[in-house]
Amino acid sequence: MTDYKFIYSQFMMGRMEPFYKALYRRLLLYSANILGDRLSFLAEDCVQNAVLSIYMRRSEIVSIDQWRGWLITAVRNNSLMQLRSEQQRAKYEEYHIHTQEETEEIHLARIEQDVYTQLFTAIDSLPDKYRELFELSFSKGLKNAEIAQLLDIAEITVKKRKAKMLALIRQQLNLNIDETLLIILLNSASISILTH
Repeated sequence: MTDYKFIYSQFMMGRMEPFYKALYRRLLLYSANILGDRLSFLAEDCVQNAVLSIYMRRSEIVSIDQWRGWLITAVRNNSLMQLRSEQQRAKYEEYHIHTQEETEEIHLARIEQDVYTQLFTAIDSLPDKYRELFELSFSKGLKNAEIAQLLDIAEITVKKRKAKMLALIRQQLNLNIDETLLIILLNSASISILTH
């Protein structure tokens, strides 16, 4: 059986050993129970802060019941503050992660919009025969042979004009990318034109 009177009197005189031997472990369990499994590692801080707070205010304590009540209340309040603090931190992290993801999405959308704007400007600045070739090849998806037949020109001429068109677009965009990547970008742009 715990001799609270002895522990109380020793505590009031600044002798903490009986307190730590008899009550400290119980207060740790009480705090850990409030904090739950995930935060139970903070129980010792909660109890230590409560003990220190009560010890510093021991001159205000007038009875053993008040002392026990203050200890239990201080441990509970410290544990609840830690719990709330952790919940707030978790909410902040979740908000921050969500906001960061939205910011990245907005940034990528702006970059994509800028690329398309530059690409459409470059396409619009092409001479008529190359702009027509772009429309037939990328917007309508016709093959070189079909374009040659439609324009009544040789298929090799279509290939040469396509190469020249891609070179003009690359020059206009001031890009140093290979033809395959530019074709992928143009196909993407033509899909974007069709879907908007």
